[in-house]
Amino acid sequence: MLCERCLKHDVMVHVTTRVRGVLSREHLCAECAQHAPIVHEPALEFLQRQRASSEIIQSIVTRDARFAVAAYEFVWEALDYAMDMKAHADDRERASDGISETELLEVIRTLALLRFGKKTKPRLRDWGVRRCEDFGEIAYNLVGHVFGVSAGSKKEDFLGGYDFDEAFPES
Repeated sequence: MLCERCLKHDVMVHVTTRVRGVLSREHLCAECAQHAPIVHEPALEFLQRQRASSEIIQSIVTRDARFAVAAYEFVWEALDYAMDMKAHADDRERASDGISETELLEVIRTLALLRFGKKTKPRLRDWGVRRCEDFGEIAYNLVGHVFGVSAGSKKEDFLGGYDFDEAFPES
């Protein structure tokens, strides 16, 4: 079996991670395993961040109820995960560039499929999310409070990120 990252070397390590309740497994060669992100987060810090996120999200939804609280929580988690990935990137210069819209959309797609599988698209619809631009609206509502997307970014950068029917197949 070949490494899932480099697709060159034989698998030597099986890495199981759990981030914010999402369980994932990777089968890696020894070289790629050395670069696998390791996330450490003290429980107290995690609980404080969760409380802060709930308060921020509730205030946003009170002003703009187009999307469900769960949609904001999910995008918050994706932003957090994307930033963790950047922080553990091999290329430290690139890690300081922030998260691009394309990178965020890919993290959202991956987390959604891992968590909801074939039920992803119906779940997103229940939350009021029907296209990539909706993720952009949610992210930009959050950005004003906590997160930093690069200064040159615009909501329109999320336009046409991917086709929902292709990204989230239902059968």
